[in-house]
Amino acid sequence: MNRSQESDVALVTAIGKGDRLAFRVLYERYQEEMYRLALRKTYEKEVAEEIVQDIFVDLWENRERMAIGQVRHYLLRSIRNRVLDYIRAQIVRQNYAKQYATNGEEAAHLTDDWMALCDLNDAIQTGIAEMPDKTREIFKLNRLDQLSADEIAGTLRIPKRTVEYHITVALRIMRKCLKDFLPLWLVAYFL
Repeated sequence: MNRSQESDVALVTAIGKGDRLAFRVLYERYQEEMYRLALRKTYEKEVAEEIVQDIFVDLWENRERMAIGQVRHYLLRSIRNRVLDYIRAQIVRQNYAKQYATNGEEAAHLTDDWMALCDLNDAIQTGIAEMPDKTREIFKLNRLDQLSADEIAGTLRIPKRTVEYHITVALRIMRKCLKDFLPLWLVAYFL
């Protein structure tokens, strides 16, 4: 009896025993129908071909454990399941791409802001480090602790005019160190 005329059940039984000719006959019998179904669902030739090939590879690799009753039904159901898996994977990829694009833009914006803030902080620290000790102390009390000139004068027991002088010197040094950041510094300071 010619292999091409054997029933699907006989072919599956022969495939289970490692018969390559039976596998080829089954492949030729259903490959085209499976491909058309996959193509109708995916609209992509390469994807449809890959799905069909994957099903037959799995069939051959699992031939010893197969328990297939209706071969055509099994193969077409396998196509449907693989197409669904493919569609799910595409949806996940698209969602990931959208999320990555959105997060990527946000991350780039946040990274730029963070780098600008770090540069500004470095410039402020440089300015503070350039101040004479007494000027630095008064500047910190005024700008960081937010004490008024009168409060600083009372705390340090120095005249208010001396406090005002040191604040003026400190601001001159800071303006020099923050000349590239002055608009940003003003915004950050007054917020």
